[in-house]
Amino acid sequence: MTPIPSCSIVIPTQNRPKLLPIAVASALAAAPPDGEVLIVDDNSAPAAAANLSDITDPRLRIILNPGAPGVARARNLGLRNARADVVFFLDDDDRMHPHYCAHLLGDILPRHAVDYGHAAYALIKDGARLRRVTRGRTDGVIAKGASFRQQACGFGMGFWIRKSTYLAVGPIDETLDTNEDTEYLLRLQAAGKRAWFSRRVAVDVCLHSGGTDQGHLTERTSDLRRARGFAHILTRHHDYLATQPAMRRFMRKRIIKKAVRARFPEMAETTIRQEALALERLRLRAYFIVHCARAGASWTRLWRRVMART
Repeated sequence: MTPIPSCSIVIPTQNRPKLLPIAVASALAAAPPDGEVLIVDDNSAPAAAANLSDITDPRLRIILNPGAPGVARARNLGLRNARADVVFFLDDDDRMHPHYCAHLLGDILPRHAVDYGHAAYALIKDGARLRRVTRGRTDGVIAKGASFRQQACGFGMGFWIRKSTYLAVGPIDETLDTNEDTEYLLRLQAAGKRAWFSRRVAVDVCLHSGGTDQGHLTERTSDLRRARGFAHILTRHHDYLATQPAMRRFMRKRIIKKAVRARFPEMAETTIRQEALALERLRLRAYFIVHCARAGASWTRLWRRVMART
Protein backbone atom coordinates (compact mmCIF):
# COMPACT_ATOMS: atom_id res chain seq x y z
CA MET A 1 0.00 0.00 0.00
CA THR A 2 1.37 3.42 -0.99
CA PRO A 3 1.97 5.65 2.05
CA ILE A 4 -0.08 8.85 2.28
CA PRO A 5 2.13 11.91 1.58
CA SER A 6 2.63 14.47 4.33
CA CYS A 7 1.54 17.22 1.93
CA SER A 8 0.70 17.87 -1.71
CA ILE A 9 1.82 20.94 -3.66
CA VAL A 10 -0.56 21.55 -6.58
CA ILE A 11 0.69 23.56 -9.56
CA PRO A 12 -1.87 24.28 -12.32
CA THR A 13 -0.10 25.17 -15.55
CA GLN A 14 -0.84 26.29 -19.06
CA ASN A 15 1.78 27.21 -21.66
CA ARG A 16 4.63 28.21 -19.35
CA PRO A 17 7.50 26.16 -20.82
CA LYS A 18 10.28 28.39 -19.44
CA LEU A 19 8.86 29.24 -16.03
CA LEU A 20 7.23 25.95 -15.06
CA PRO A 21 10.50 24.02 -14.45
CA ILE A 22 11.65 26.79 -12.09
CA ALA A 23 8.39 26.61 -10.13
CA VAL A 24 8.57 22.82 -9.97
CA ALA A 25 12.17 22.86 -8.76
CA SER A 26 11.20 25.23 -5.94
CA ALA A 27 8.25 23.02 -4.98
CA LEU A 28 10.41 19.90 -4.88
CA ALA A 29 12.92 21.75 -2.69
CA ALA A 30 10.10 22.75 -0.32
CA ALA A 31 8.26 19.42 -0.24
CA PRO A 32 9.26 16.98 2.52
CA PRO A 33 10.81 13.64 1.49
CA ASP A 34 7.36 12.05 1.86
CA GLY A 35 5.52 14.87 0.10
CA GLU A 36 4.30 15.12 -3.49
CA VAL A 37 4.25 17.78 -6.19
CA LEU A 38 1.21 17.49 -8.46
CA ILE A 39 1.21 19.27 -11.83
CA VAL A 40 -2.18 19.83 -13.45
CA ASP A 41 -1.61 20.39 -17.16
CA ASP A 42 -4.43 22.69 -18.25
CA ASN A 43 -4.27 21.92 -21.99
CA SER A 44 -0.71 23.17 -22.54
CA ALA A 45 0.78 22.98 -26.03
CA PRO A 46 3.25 21.36 -26.02
CA ALA A 47 2.31 19.23 -23.03
CA ALA A 48 3.81 20.25 -19.69
CA ALA A 49 5.42 16.81 -19.35
CA ALA A 50 7.73 17.63 -22.25
CA ASN A 51 9.17 20.57 -20.30
CA LEU A 52 9.73 18.44 -17.20
CA SER A 53 11.24 15.36 -18.82
CA ASP A 54 14.62 15.96 -17.16
CA ILE A 55 13.13 15.70 -13.65
CA THR A 56 13.25 12.16 -12.30
CA ASP A 57 12.14 12.88 -8.73
CA PRO A 58 9.51 10.25 -7.80
CA ARG A 59 7.58 12.85 -5.80
CA LEU A 60 6.52 14.56 -9.04
CA ARG A 61 3.18 13.58 -10.61
CA ILE A 62 1.55 15.05 -13.71
CA ILE A 63 -2.14 14.82 -14.54
CA LEU A 64 -4.08 16.26 -17.47
CA ASN A 65 -7.22 18.36 -17.43
CA PRO A 66 -9.43 16.36 -19.82
CA GLY A 67 -12.09 19.06 -20.09
CA ALA A 68 -12.31 22.72 -21.00
CA PRO A 69 -9.33 24.76 -19.81
CA GLY A 70 -9.67 26.97 -16.76
CA VAL A 71 -7.58 27.61 -13.67
CA ALA A 72 -10.47 26.95 -11.26
CA ARG A 73 -11.12 23.58 -12.91
CA ALA A 74 -7.40 22.79 -12.80
CA ARG A 75 -7.20 23.60 -9.08
CA ASN A 76 -10.24 21.42 -8.39
CA LEU A 77 -8.63 18.56 -10.30
CA GLY A 78 -5.48 19.00 -8.27
CA LEU A 79 -7.34 19.01 -4.97
CA ARG A 80 -9.39 15.97 -5.87
CA ASN A 81 -6.29 14.04 -6.94
CA ALA A 82 -4.03 15.17 -4.10
CA ARG A 83 -3.20 12.24 -1.84
CA ALA A 84 -2.34 14.30 1.25
CA ASP A 85 -4.73 16.09 3.59
CA VAL A 86 -2.65 19.29 3.58
CA VAL A 87 -2.60 20.80 0.08
CA PHE A 88 -0.57 23.84 -0.99
CA PHE A 89 -1.11 25.90 -4.14
CA LEU A 90 1.73 27.33 -6.21
CA ASP A 91 1.35 29.30 -9.44
CA ASP A 92 3.42 28.05 -12.34
CA ASP A 93 5.43 31.27 -12.64
CA ASP A 94 6.18 31.67 -8.92
CA ARG A 95 8.66 30.10 -6.51
CA MET A 96 8.03 28.49 -3.12
CA HIS A 97 10.55 29.10 -0.35
CA PRO A 98 12.18 25.89 0.92
CA HIS A 99 11.15 26.31 4.57
CA TYR A 100 7.41 26.80 4.06
CA CYS A 101 6.00 23.27 4.08
CA ALA A 102 8.24 22.08 6.91
CA HIS A 103 7.36 25.12 9.04
CA LEU A 104 3.63 24.61 8.61
CA LEU A 105 3.67 20.83 9.02
CA GLY A 106 6.14 20.76 11.90
CA ASP A 107 5.50 23.94 13.87
CA ILE A 108 1.95 25.12 13.19
CA LEU A 109 -0.46 22.28 12.48
CA PRO A 110 0.55 20.11 15.47
CA ARG A 111 -0.22 23.02 17.82
CA HIS A 112 -3.17 24.84 16.23
CA ALA A 113 -6.57 23.66 15.01
CA VAL A 114 -6.72 25.54 11.72
CA ASP A 115 -8.33 24.64 8.40
CA TYR A 116 -6.54 26.76 5.82
CA GLY A 117 -4.11 29.61 5.59
CA HIS A 118 -1.74 31.78 3.63
CA ALA A 119 1.47 33.71 4.14
CA ALA A 120 3.57 36.75 3.43
CA TYR A 121 5.08 36.85 -0.02
CA ALA A 122 7.84 38.69 -1.84
CA LEU A 123 6.85 40.62 -4.95
CA ILE A 124 9.45 40.09 -7.67
CA LYS A 125 9.57 41.90 -11.01
CA ASP A 126 11.99 40.84 -13.73
CA GLY A 127 14.20 39.19 -11.12
CA ALA A 128 14.37 42.15 -8.74
CA ARG A 129 12.65 42.05 -5.35
CA LEU A 130 10.24 44.97 -5.00
CA ARG A 131 8.84 44.44 -1.51
CA ARG A 132 7.63 42.02 1.12
CA VAL A 133 3.83 41.95 1.43
CA THR A 134 2.17 41.27 4.80
CA ARG A 135 -0.64 43.90 4.88
CA GLY A 136 0.14 44.52 8.54
CA ARG A 137 -0.72 40.98 9.60
CA THR A 138 1.06 39.03 12.31
CA ASP A 139 1.68 35.31 12.82
CA GLY A 140 -1.31 33.43 14.13
CA VAL A 141 -4.97 32.62 13.72
CA ILE A 142 -6.71 35.36 11.75
CA ALA A 143 -9.38 36.90 13.97
CA LYS A 144 -12.92 36.75 12.64
CA GLY A 145 -13.26 40.47 13.38
CA ALA A 146 -10.22 41.38 11.28
CA SER A 147 -10.71 43.65 8.30
CA PHE A 148 -11.49 41.92 5.05
CA ARG A 149 -8.21 43.20 3.62
CA GLN A 150 -6.37 41.37 6.39
CA GLN A 151 -8.42 38.22 5.89
CA ALA A 152 -8.24 38.26 2.10
CA CYS A 153 -5.76 36.11 0.24
CA GLY A 154 -5.20 34.94 -3.29
CA PHE A 155 -4.55 31.32 -4.15
CA GLY A 156 -1.03 32.35 -5.18
CA MET A 157 -0.15 33.81 -1.78
CA GLY A 158 1.13 30.68 -0.09
CA PHE A 159 -2.43 29.38 0.16
CA TRP A 160 -2.96 25.94 1.70
CA ILE A 161 -6.05 24.03 2.75
CA ARG A 162 -6.89 20.73 4.38
CA LYS A 163 -8.45 18.42 1.83
CA SER A 164 -11.09 17.52 4.41
CA THR A 165 -12.01 21.22 4.59
CA TYR A 166 -12.18 21.44 0.80
CA LEU A 167 -14.48 18.43 0.64
CA ALA A 168 -16.73 19.96 3.30
CA VAL A 169 -16.96 23.43 1.72
CA GLY A 170 -17.15 22.24 -1.87
CA PRO A 171 -15.22 22.90 -5.07
CA ILE A 172 -13.90 26.20 -6.34
CA ASP A 173 -16.47 27.94 -8.57
CA GLU A 174 -15.53 27.00 -12.14
CA THR A 175 -17.96 29.52 -13.64
CA LEU A 176 -15.67 32.36 -12.53
CA ASP A 177 -12.65 33.20 -14.66
CA THR A 178 -11.39 35.75 -12.12
CA ASN A 179 -11.80 36.42 -8.38
CA GLU A 180 -12.55 32.75 -7.76
CA ASP A 181 -10.20 32.87 -4.78
CA THR A 182 -12.17 35.72 -3.19
CA GLU A 183 -15.43 33.86 -3.69
CA TYR A 184 -13.98 30.72 -2.13
CA LEU A 185 -12.63 32.67 0.83
CA LEU A 186 -16.13 33.96 1.57
CA ARG A 187 -17.43 30.39 1.62
CA LEU A 188 -14.67 29.34 4.00
CA GLN A 189 -15.52 32.22 6.31
CA ALA A 190 -19.27 31.61 6.11
CA ALA A 191 -18.60 27.97 7.07
CA GLY A 192 -16.71 29.11 10.17
CA LYS A 193 -13.34 27.74 9.06
CA ARG A 194 -10.23 28.96 10.90
CA ALA A 195 -7.34 30.51 8.99
CA TRP A 196 -3.66 30.88 9.86
CA PHE A 197 -1.32 33.59 8.59
CA SER A 198 2.43 33.03 8.42
CA ARG A 199 4.38 36.28 8.46
CA ARG A 200 7.56 34.68 7.14
CA VAL A 201 7.78 34.93 3.35
CA ALA A 202 6.55 31.70 1.77
CA VAL A 203 6.57 32.41 -1.96
CA ASP A 204 8.05 34.74 -4.53
CA VAL A 205 5.20 36.16 -6.61
CA CYS A 206 6.83 36.98 -9.93
CA LEU A 207 5.72 39.71 -12.32
CA HIS A 208 7.11 39.80 -15.84
CA SER A 209 7.40 42.72 -18.26
CA GLY A 210 7.93 40.43 -21.21
CA GLY A 211 10.46 38.25 -22.92
CA THR A 212 9.50 35.09 -21.03
CA ASP A 213 6.19 33.30 -20.88
CA GLN A 214 2.90 35.10 -20.37
CA GLY A 215 2.72 37.67 -17.60
CA HIS A 216 1.23 36.96 -14.20
CA LEU A 217 -2.48 36.05 -14.46
CA THR A 218 -3.63 38.96 -12.25
CA GLU A 219 -1.78 41.42 -14.48
CA ARG A 220 -3.39 39.96 -17.61
CA THR A 221 -6.96 40.04 -16.29
CA SER A 222 -8.93 43.04 -17.55
CA ASP A 223 -10.40 45.52 -15.09
CA LEU A 224 -13.89 44.99 -16.50
CA ARG A 225 -13.68 41.22 -16.00
CA ARG A 226 -12.53 41.72 -12.43
CA ALA A 227 -15.34 44.22 -11.77
CA ARG A 228 -17.89 41.74 -13.12
CA GLY A 229 -16.35 39.00 -11.00
CA PHE A 230 -16.75 41.04 -7.82
CA ALA A 231 -20.33 41.93 -8.82
CA HIS A 232 -21.11 38.22 -9.23
CA ILE A 233 -19.69 37.50 -5.78
CA LEU A 234 -21.65 40.36 -4.23
CA THR A 235 -24.88 38.95 -5.67
CA ARG A 236 -24.16 35.31 -4.86
CA HIS A 237 -23.22 36.01 -1.24
CA HIS A 238 -25.78 38.75 -0.63
CA ASP A 239 -27.21 37.19 2.53
CA TYR A 240 -23.84 36.52 4.16
CA LEU A 241 -22.42 39.92 3.19
CA ALA A 242 -25.50 41.60 4.67
CA THR A 243 -24.09 40.52 8.05
CA GLN A 244 -20.56 41.66 7.14
CA PRO A 245 -20.70 45.40 6.32
CA ALA A 246 -16.93 45.84 6.07
CA MET A 247 -16.65 43.00 3.56
CA ARG A 248 -19.61 44.34 1.58
CA ARG A 249 -17.99 47.79 1.46
CA PHE A 250 -14.72 46.25 0.28
CA MET A 251 -16.52 44.45 -2.55
CA ARG A 252 -18.39 47.55 -3.69
CA LYS A 253 -15.21 49.62 -3.65
CA ARG A 254 -13.40 47.04 -5.75
CA ILE A 255 -16.22 47.09 -8.30
CA ILE A 256 -16.15 50.90 -8.47
CA LYS A 257 -12.37 51.07 -8.77
CA LYS A 258 -12.19 48.46 -11.53
CA ALA A 259 -15.21 49.92 -13.36
CA VAL A 260 -13.60 53.37 -13.43
CA ARG A 261 -10.35 51.93 -14.74
CA ALA A 262 -12.31 50.05 -17.42
CA ARG A 263 -14.21 53.24 -18.31
CA PHE A 264 -17.50 51.53 -17.56
CA PRO A 265 -19.27 54.04 -15.27
CA GLU A 266 -22.65 52.33 -15.51
CA MET A 267 -21.40 49.47 -13.35
CA ALA A 268 -20.07 51.89 -10.73
CA GLU A 269 -23.39 53.75 -10.78
CA THR A 270 -25.39 50.55 -10.30
CA THR A 271 -23.15 49.45 -7.45
CA ILE A 272 -23.67 52.71 -5.57
CA ARG A 273 -27.44 52.66 -6.09
CA GLN A 274 -27.67 49.10 -4.75
CA GLU A 275 -26.40 50.16 -1.33
CA ALA A 276 -29.38 50.55 1.00
CA LEU A 277 -27.70 52.66 3.68
CA ALA A 278 -27.59 56.37 2.87
CA LEU A 279 -24.30 56.95 4.72
CA GLU A 280 -22.67 54.10 2.83
CA ARG A 281 -23.91 55.54 -0.47
CA LEU A 282 -22.25 58.84 0.41
CA ARG A 283 -18.99 57.07 1.17
CA LEU A 284 -19.15 55.17 -2.10
CA ARG A 285 -19.91 58.37 -4.02
CA ALA A 286 -16.83 59.98 -2.49
CA TYR A 287 -14.75 56.95 -3.40
CA PHE A 288 -16.05 57.08 -6.96
CA ILE A 289 -15.24 60.80 -7.27
CA VAL A 290 -11.69 60.26 -6.04
CA HIS A 291 -11.03 57.53 -8.60
CA CYS A 292 -12.63 59.55 -11.39
CA ALA A 293 -10.32 62.44 -10.50
CA ARG A 294 -7.33 60.13 -10.63
CA ALA A 295 -8.45 58.93 -14.05
CA GLY A 296 -8.40 62.48 -15.45
CA ALA A 297 -10.47 65.63 -15.83
CA SER A 298 -12.60 64.11 -18.60
CA TRP A 299 -14.22 61.92 -15.96
CA THR A 300 -15.90 64.85 -14.19
CA ARG A 301 -19.16 64.29 -16.08
CA LEU A 302 -19.26 60.68 -14.89
CA TRP A 303 -19.33 61.41 -11.19
CA ARG A 304 -21.82 64.23 -11.77
CA ARG A 305 -24.13 61.71 -13.41
CA VAL A 306 -23.77 59.36 -10.45
CA MET A 307 -24.43 62.19 -7.99
CA ALA A 308 -27.60 63.07 -9.89
CA ARG A 309 -29.00 59.54 -10.02
CA THR A 310 -28.15 58.12 -6.59
